Amino acid sequence: MGKKNFYRDDVEILMRCWWLVLKTSKTAKSLFSLTAASNWFNDERIIEEDRGRFFELMAYSISIVMDKLEDDIKESHGWKDSEYDLHLKYSLSFSPAFEEVFGVPEDKNFFSALIQSYWNPNYDNDYEEFWDIPEIEVTKEDMNKTFGELWRDTEISEEDYNLHKYCTFRMSKIIRITDQEKFLDYIKPYSNIGLPYYDDAFFGLSKTKIAREIGKAYHKR
Repeated sequence: MGKKNFYRDDVEILMRCWWLVLKTSKTAKSLFSLTAASNWFNDERIIEEDRGRFFELMAYSISIVMDKLEDDIKESHGWKDSEYDLHLKYSLSFSPAFEEVFGVPEDKNFFSALIQSYWNPNYDNDYEEFWDIPEIEVTKEDMNKTFGELWRDTEISEEDYNLHKYCTFRMSKIIRITDQEKFLDYIKPYSNIGLPYYDDAFFGLSKTKIAREIGKAYHKR
């Protein structure tokens, strides 16, 4: 990518994250409409279940973007406290961006908790049981580490503990999953739907252009 400047004011960071969520949500809705059970059943429980699945898949898609942001910030600026805080600023901006695109949920912490769970997933014994991963020895500190930290500091491997498997595990709490590997194939298309908008969101489009496109989208509502 080459070195880029990721330092911006808070408003511009929010607008750029908002634009990316807006674009990603359109692709996600098109994909999701192919398998949404609520297309065939007008049942409140099924509608809520679909809603839960959709938001999990959106958070999963955005988590891939957040990983790329972290890598690119490290490449461009290094990774000291100020760069960590910069990445945190981008990550925290996705929660209000979700609210702007999807509306504020009844539980006002819903989106921030959802995005945080993907950005900073914690060690979980249930996850190991779900994926039949041999138990390893972990400390209390390990239980608050991100996947990247777990790969570095424990015997957990990226093959066993990754965002794709984590999304499948979380989805299993919403719907019954009988074939984990098939479900991994189902979510695979969602892993890349945010990345095509990455360059335009953070560098290709000016702040004015971003604001104009957001305005147009909301004018059509």
